[in-house]
Amino acid sequence: VSYFQRTAGSPVARFQKPDRSQDRQQRRLQDGTMVAPSFSNQRSGDGGCIPEGGYQAVRDAIKEDVLTNSQEMWPADFDGEADGPNYGGLFIRLAWHCNGSYRTSDGRGGCDGGNIRHDPELSWPDNASLDMALELLKPIKEKFGECLSWGDLIVLSGDVAIESMGGPVIGFCGGRIDNPDGAESLPLGPDDIQQTLMPCTPEACPEGEL
Repeated sequence: VSYFQRTAGSPVARFQKPDRSQDRQQRRLQDGTMVAPSFSNQRSGDGGCIPEGGYQAVRDAIKEDVLTNSQEMWPADFDGEADGPNYGGLFIRLAWHCNGSYRTSDGRGGCDGGNIRHDPELSWPDNASLDMALELLKPIKEKFGECLSWGDLIVLSGDVAIESMGGPVIGFCGGRIDNPDGAESLPLGPDDIQQTLMPCTPEACPEGEL
């Protein structure tokens, strides 16, 4: 989503003057044949090209090889029950926590960079156990290689999980580029700059560790 917002032009301008190319672009996003204009010429991490077989092949691999295949190292929900095992809830949580850090004010955060794989994000208390979700997806990443970024894989795992539970099918925009480390992420808690620009109230930031 962050890619489309940053690369598709001004939303106001699009409403003022309809752009048919945006309709064509959206159709291509939905059928998985497009990656967003990327920064691959500036960044060297995995991603930025369409994986072999397209994103639908990645979706199929997640669904067939991982989603309902419970592993001993981290058993899936409902393992042993009538409906069978399913990692859907775990993958939705992974995708949400990866994307939920995005902020519209400056475009930072989100799944671009795949930063949830690295500290400090991986060690945030709210991200507990998501390292296991990443471990479950590792065979898919290895199967599709450098064209498939972790950022795209995480988002696709959430999409597949939602679809498997009867949720709405939405368009997907690939092209995220992985970062080699978590240098672009910040530790939790207010820093000096944040406190200067927008001080944290006592109600929102009580004394003690956040």
